[in-house]
Amino acid sequence: MGVWMSRPFEVVPNQKGGKNLLFFNYVYRKEASFKTSINWVCNQNVVSRCQARIVQKTVSGELKLGKHGHNHDPVKIPPDSECIAVFTMTMRGKEQLLYLGQPFVFEKLVVTPTAEPKKIWRCNQWWNQKCRARVYTIGNVITPLNRYHTHSDIVKRKRRVTKKKVAPVSFISAEDAIGSSGDSAGKVMDEEVAEYVVNIEDQKKIELPDY
Repeated sequence: MGVWMSRPFEVVPNQKGGKNLLFFNYVYRKEASFKTSINWVCNQNVVSRCQARIVQKTVSGELKLGKHGHNHDPVKIPPDSECIAVFTMTMRGKEQLLYLGQPFVFEKLVVTPTAEPKKIWRCNQWWNQKCRARVYTIGNVITPLNRYHTHSDIVKRKRRVTKKKVAPVSFISAEDAIGSSGDSAGKVMDEEVAEYVVNIEDQKKIELPDY
């Protein structure tokens, strides 16, 4: 069995309104609460089948690690300078948030008990890749709710292709088509008749030679 130890840890809020335990950059979720202790399990126990556990004393806060270690890497905690919100605009003119290079789109507005507006943002790949990463901002300070993305690379929204406008096609009736073709045929016939008459007039002017 593990040994009780006093090590620094942090309890952070999650996207469901509960609490997670952050210990050495590993995230644990609450499994069960008892009168004198709380059992925490790795929040990757379903996705990665990680069996790491921690037992916490409710009074002293001492921790005891389970016999299994983690089978995955710890989360990357950004420095304080990267917790400052950077807002940009999407191609549609809507506000978006950049966090660690990844764009987040606005989801909803929540009012805190102190009457401060809190904005919830979700990864812009929440639909395409079913990503559940979310953060919230109060003012210009970012607090992550769920740090895990379903994609490893930073994905920005693709530029939309502008569709070319097709010129409208005009239609004419059959009567108009026949009428226009008949007029053109009549003009050609008139020109041929006029040329024939001119040729006859020229032939009349020819004088026969004397014998």
